[in-house]
Amino acid sequence: MKDAVVRLVLEYPRARAPLIDDKTIQEYASGSFEFHFVKRPQMDERIRLPQDQTVGDLTPSDLLEKYWQASHVPEEDVEALQELAAVILNGEEEEVEEIEEETKEEAEVEEVVPTQ
Repeated sequence: MKDAVVRLVLEYPRARAPLIDDKTIQEYASGSFEFHFVKRPQMDERIRLPQDQTVGDLTPSDLLEKYWQASHVPEEDVEALQELAAVILNGEEEEVEEIEEETKEEAEVEEVVPTQ
């Protein structure tokens, strides 16, 4: 690269930006006549919701499906993952309902017991 005109274009995932050592790259190209280092961080595609829809309108299952789409998970895997998620989400809902019922019962007991 001695006495050459060099343009280095680096495309990389945005998360890897801290790993790029600019100083080392500049030192390596110091023998060139002219050196330009162009960084192009790449961002992942984002899934857009329709104008009339907000995240709050979606169920946890729908949100998870959008996540699988954004992560480029194969369709055959998405079906299996959604089934597993449904089991987990439904189980958690039942646990939350049980905890709420226990909390209500404890509050009722506290009201009945006289304080001294």
